[in-house]
Amino acid sequence: MYIEEIVVDGFKSYATRTVIAGFDPTFNAVTGLNGSGKSNILDAICFVLGITNLSQVRVNNLQELVYKQGQAGITKASVTIVFNNQNPKQSPVGYESYERITINRQVVIGGRNKYLINGHTAQVQRVQNLFHSVQLNVNNPHFLIMQGRITKVINMKPPEMLAMIEEAAGTRMYEEKKLHSLRIIEKKSKKVEEIDKILKEDITPTLENLERERTHYSKFIKNQTEIQELSRVSVAYEYVKAKRLMDSSSSGVEQLEKRKEEATEQRKSVEAGIEQKAKKLKEVMSKKEKDMEGGYKQVEKSVEALSKELVKLSSELQHLQENVATEEEKETELQKNVEETKQQVAKKEKELDQHLKTNKKYEDAQKKNSEQMVEYQRQYETLCTGISSDSAGSKTLSKQLMDAEKQVLDCVSGAKQCNMRVEHMTRELKEKKVAAQSIGKEYTELSNKAKALTKSVTQLKEELKKYHYDENAHMELIQNKRSQEAVIMKLREEVEQLQSQVSGLEFRYADPEKNFDRTRVKGLVANLIQVKDPQSSMALEVTAGGKLYNVIVDTEDTAKQLLKNGRLQKRVTILPLNNINRRKVEKNVLSKARDMVGDQAHIALSLVVFDDELEAAMNFVFGNTFVCDNSSIAKKITFHDDIKTRSVTRQGDIFDPAGTLTGGSRAQAGSLLEKLTKVNAKVNELHVEEEKLRDIHERLRKMEEAAVNCKDQKRQYDLKAHELQLLQTRLEQSSHGQLLERCKEIEEELTEAKEAAEENTKKEQEARDLCEDLKSQLKNFSSTREDRMRDLEKRMNALKKEEGKSTKEMKEKQQEAELIRAEIDSLHTETKRFNEEIESTRQTITSMNKSVESKLRETEKKKNNLEREEETLNEKKAHMMTTDKSISALMQEKDNLSKELTDLDIELKKIEHNIARTHKDSKDAGKYVEQLVEKYPWISKEKQFFGKPNTAFDFKARDPEQVQKQLNELQEEQMKLSKQVNKKVMSMFEKAEQEYKDLMNKKAIIEKDKEKIESVIEELDGQKTKALESTWIKVNKDFGSIFSTLLPGTTSKLEIPEGKTLMDGLEMKVAFGGVWKDSLSELSGGQRSLLALSLILSLLLFKPAPMYILDEIDAALDLSHTQNIGQMLKNHFSQSQFIVVSLKEDMFRNANVLFRTKFVEGVSTVTRTDRTKKTK
Repeated sequence: MYIEEIVVDGFKSYATRTVIAGFDPTFNAVTGLNGSGKSNILDAICFVLGITNLSQVRVNNLQELVYKQGQAGITKASVTIVFNNQNPKQSPVGYESYERITINRQVVIGGRNKYLINGHTAQVQRVQNLFHSVQLNVNNPHFLIMQGRITKVINMKPPEMLAMIEEAAGTRMYEEKKLHSLRIIEKKSKKVEEIDKILKEDITPTLENLERERTHYSKFIKNQTEIQELSRVSVAYEYVKAKRLMDSSSSGVEQLEKRKEEATEQRKSVEAGIEQKAKKLKEVMSKKEKDMEGGYKQVEKSVEALSKELVKLSSELQHLQENVATEEEKETELQKNVEETKQQVAKKEKELDQHLKTNKKYEDAQKKNSEQMVEYQRQYETLCTGISSDSAGSKTLSKQLMDAEKQVLDCVSGAKQCNMRVEHMTRELKEKKVAAQSIGKEYTELSNKAKALTKSVTQLKEELKKYHYDENAHMELIQNKRSQEAVIMKLREEVEQLQSQVSGLEFRYADPEKNFDRTRVKGLVANLIQVKDPQSSMALEVTAGGKLYNVIVDTEDTAKQLLKNGRLQKRVTILPLNNINRRKVEKNVLSKARDMVGDQAHIALSLVVFDDELEAAMNFVFGNTFVCDNSSIAKKITFHDDIKTRSVTRQGDIFDPAGTLTGGSRAQAGSLLEKLTKVNAKVNELHVEEEKLRDIHERLRKMEEAAVNCKDQKRQYDLKAHELQLLQTRLEQSSHGQLLERCKEIEEELTEAKEAAEENTKKEQEARDLCEDLKSQLKNFSSTREDRMRDLEKRMNALKKEEGKSTKEMKEKQQEAELIRAEIDSLHTETKRFNEEIESTRQTITSMNKSVESKLRETEKKKNNLEREEETLNEKKAHMMTTDKSISALMQEKDNLSKELTDLDIELKKIEHNIARTHKDSKDAGKYVEQLVEKYPWISKEKQFFGKPNTAFDFKARDPEQVQKQLNELQEEQMKLSKQVNKKVMSMFEKAEQEYKDLMNKKAIIEKDKEKIESVIEELDGQKTKALESTWIKVNKDFGSIFSTLLPGTTSKLEIPEGKTLMDGLEMKVAFGGVWKDSLSELSGGQRSLLALSLILSLLLFKPAPMYILDEIDAALDLSHTQNIGQMLKNHFSQSQFIVVSLKEDMFRNANVLFRTKFVEGVSTVTRTDRTKKTK
């Protein structure tokens, strides 16, 4: 396949339609002046071949290919190439039947470009596949050698050089397909991952769920069958019971009718007795009325009058006594004050005495320090004079040594005495033990018995400890529970009372969405703070104002949800924490205010306690206001030029920087925050007490459980302990016991004597050590004198400092003592005043007591008269009471009879009811039997088996109650299962299982395909390596041959870089006269061009393409070399078409057809010359 004709229209410098025809099948040359359009012919060929790197055709975009970019009225560029396709060996795949192939490409300004193959529109990929099949890949061309390509070949790196070999070997296309295959593998891997993900997240969990549902369904079917069987047994039993009830009804009715007749006769007898008692009661009542009309009422009126007078006198007397009591209380209070004052005096005197003692200690310490100082001075002087002494007194070292030797003798004597005492007590102990053994048989028996009992008691006690039961603790817990319940009840009443005083502090809302997190709504401001100082409550409430009722939420989204879907019952203001203005006093303002008034003004925010997450909202409510102690402070802060901040006094008066003042009387109900503080305090107290009660309940529950468990153990323990106590008493009172007691005393004394002997021995050793030390000091006195003198100087300096400090503290204590004396004098004066008031009160009490005595006498007189009248009235009452008792007795008897009559009536009604009920039960049982037979037809066929042994209806073998219980349990379980069971689960499970198998099969197929592709790639990699090696060897041979032909006396080769492999790349080496050059930079420009051209020609010779395009490859060569290249192309590449652009005649002299370009009036033109005819 070769080019026959090129038609260029509006392409670059060819403005009009230009036909370039008559291309030779082998060697064509294009020449012309620079800028005449010769290279544009090559660009037109590349344009049709589908070049994507537009920089190779010297433009930035396709629109620049149009003549003058459309500015001359030409808006389309079109290039058409006619290929001769008569040689089937060089024909593109799929086009073997076409003798000529016409390919046209067009590009329009502002539009798209398109391809036409033989007049039909074609896709870009189809055109590229056509050219690739005949080795014409314009985007990676080995057939296209443009201007500068030779220089690039020289400068290629080893991997780039290898790429040229790959292109020549045809493995480049394999690389693209390999990349495509790798992408397919990657897609298949992703597909496997997707299948694994679907299996893990969808199919497998679904299968597991369906497996569980299938289990439930199987159990449901099994239970259904068992329920049917048990229902038949239960129905059969109901049928048998109803038949039995029908049979037993007739005998029961006869007994009830007989009892009804007996009760009727008894009722008549009781009615007669009631009439008799009513008649007698009427007679007694008539007699009582006559007695009442006599003197009883007059005596009663007299008693009533005397009682009123007595009450009046008693009231006056009580008033006087209350006054006396008040005065006495006053006297008691004064006495109490006196006592308290005396106690204060005693306390202060005690404090004074303490201070005096402290001062005495300071004085003693000073005295001791002075004595110590004198002693140090004496020792210092002694050392100065050369005589050493001890630190405790004025003894010399020699005297100290004599004392130490005397102490050694005393210790030796004491140790001997102790040892003699030990020997004596040891003999006595031995004698006592012998005497105890002679009379110890009975004691031993009792002792063994006591040991056994002790062991038993210990075991029982340990077992009781396991129960953790203490009877005293149990009773104490019960008492604590009662008192704690009383405390909690009282606290709850107080909390309810306090809460009733606080209204409007509840924020109720509905969840605006499902599963709404209520922690997002924090609550009302008032409920979220605690006041540090209750005295600031009013000021804080005024500061916050209506904001106390604002609702705090976490975000503005929550606020919108509440307002939209929260079904709020009233209008509210909501503060979102994420979007709220923090109004806060600046630090310099706060610092200025503190400098002015100190602690008399505080930021309101600092007076409340709240959670950290609420800081933004609290800044908004309390952050920009000062709370001041009084109005003058508030005024000073508010209107100061450097502060200008709103202030509120503790009384609630507001000072605003704008000049307004707000104040006046407040509501008497008190501060809301103060009430809230009280409520919160009480609620916290209630929670603490409730927690205590819960703890008591838990301990009591455990104690009661322990009491139940250890009751028998406790009784056995008490019996055994009592028996052990009696036995121990017997042992202690026996002579053997007394001997043993004496033995214990001797053993204790013996231990003390041994310890005393050891102590004497120890002291003896210490005294001997001291003797040795003193002897050493005497020996080394002169050598240690200077050190001891320095030590004494340090001690004297320390004592002086301590004495100064002690003197200062003693003066302070003396001043405090003087203050206490002044307070004591003041208390004595107050005591004297209280005593004077007490004396005055006592005189008042004496006067009142006289009035009380007078009233008492008058009251006593009236009381005597009243008693006489009451005696008379009591006598009359006694008579009346006797009559009343008779009446009561008669009424009681009548009531008893009436009650008996009522009981009989009730009994008769019960009997009638039972008769009716028996008839009804019998009738209902009959109906029930009929209903069962009608509802369950199988009863008629199987009733003969009801209750029969060894049948399904054997009620002895299968307890009906147990059957009914089992039936109820199964029905309940079936009801639960019916909510969970999926009746379509079997088909769903099969479908899911099939999906699982399908996915697993797909996964296996994909993995198998992946393995096949990977194995093919691995195999082709090996073949590629072999192909590259053979290509390299052939190209390398031709490369050396061509270069030595073009430049005699030289040779060249392609070799693998040192330390690398063929796949890492290749590099060119050149030798002149058998000497290999280290670098190609040593070659001249012409030599470098010949070297590059030799490589290119060797590649072309290896795998000839149907067409080659050479653009001024001889630019850097001299004439001889140019002519040689032209001849080589003509002689060695006769099977390929060459289109060569050159300015040198020695090159195109060898061409068969020569095209000359000219640039005339801004447009390129082409003329053709047939060199073959000219040569002939």
